[in-house]
Amino acid sequence: MIGSANAGLFDHGPGIYQLPDSYADSVAELSVGKPPGLAALSSWVTSDYEPTEFSTNYYWCDFETLYVVQLFHTSSRAIVKAAIKATTPDGTVVASDNYSFVPDESGTHYVYFSQAFPPAGNYRISFKITQGSKVIGSQYWIEVLDGDSPDCSK
Repeated sequence: MIGSANAGLFDHGPGIYQLPDSYADSVAELSVGKPPGLAALSSWVTSDYEPTEFSTNYYWCDFETLYVVQLFHTSSRAIVKAAIKATTPDGTVVASDNYSFVPDESGTHYVYFSQAFPPAGNYRISFKITQGSKVIGSQYWIEVLDGDSPDCSK
C-alpha cells in the first residue's frame, strides 16, 4: 500500500509540490528543451492498493483511496493555481479542491488530489492549472466498482 512503502509523492497532504530529486529517474525529462512557460507533462490515477505511486489501473474499487496526479513544468516563479474536480456523468460534483503555490524555482512540479470515492460508478476527473494567462489541463473518466465485485479482492 502506498501509505507505507511507497509514500514518497504523497508524504504531505494534497496540494502542489516541487517534484523531489529522488524521482528524476522515474519521470521522463523534457527531451527537446524546456518550454518558456507552463506545460502539462502527464496525469494519472493511482491508489493505496497499487504497488507504486506511478502504477495505474483500468478500474478502481470503492474501498480504495485514490490519488489523482497531474505533473507539469514551469519556468517561472509566478503563482500557480490548480482546480481539481470529480463529477458524475450527469455533472454532479462529488469532490473538488483548489490549491495555490509559488514555485521556489523553475522545474517539474506536481499537484495531487486524494479522495475516497462514493459507491460504484463512473467519474470524470478534471484538472485546470493556471499560471498568469497560461492554462493547462486534462480530463478523463475513471470507473469505480463495488467492493463486493469479484474484481475487487482485498
